[in-house]
Amino acid sequence: MDIGEAQRGNDGTARVTAWVPVMDTDIQMRFVEEGASAPAAMSRGVNGDKKDEAERERDKEHHTALKTVVTCDLKGYFATADRECSDPTPFEVSSGQRYSVGDGDAIPGIELALRRSSVGDVFDVFIVPKFAFGPLGRRAMEVEVEGTDKDGDGDGCPPQHVSSRAVPPHSHVLYRISVREHWCSEDE
Repeated sequence: MDIGEAQRGNDGTARVTAWVPVMDTDIQMRFVEEGASAPAAMSRGVNGDKKDEAERERDKEHHTALKTVVTCDLKGYFATADRECSDPTPFEVSSGQRYSVGDGDAIPGIELALRRSSVGDVFDVFIVPKFAFGPLGRRAMEVEVEGTDKDGDGDGCPPQHVSSRAVPPHSHVLYRISVREHWCSEDE
C-alpha cells in the first residue's frame, strides 16, 4: 500500500525516485517531488540518467546546515520492514512543524532526512525502530502551539498543530514530508 499520490509531471507520469540509503538500510528516502533549489535526486542525474561517480560524491556533500530551521508538513504511517505502509491511517499529522537541524528535536530518522532536504521537496522516509521511537514507543498527543508573529509583519513563527496516535514499541515508520522553508537560526 502506498502512502499517497505521487506528484505528476507534465506527461502524467509519477516522479518518484527509487529508495536510497540515508544511513545504510536503517533510514531510506525517496523523493516524490523535488524543490526548485534541490540537487538532482540522489540516484539519478538531471536527465534521469544514472549518475556518474562525481555526481554521487557531490550529493553526499549536500546537507542542510546545522542550526537551519526547517518548516514542514508531515504525516507518519506505520510500516513493515519492507518499507510498505501497514495502516492507511496516519499515526501523526503535523502542519507547520519546525525543526532546528542538529538540535535533536526530531527523531533521528527525520533529522537525518531533513539534512538532505531543500525547500519544495516532498519525500518519503522509511525509518527502523532504533532511529524512530525505539523500544519505548510514544504516547498519543494533541498539541496546538500559538504563533509568535503577534504584529503580523512576518518576522515571527506561524502557529503549529500536531496530532498523533500512540506508537507501539519497536515500530517501523514511514513519513511523507513536505518542506515549506529553510531559514537560519539567529541563536548561534
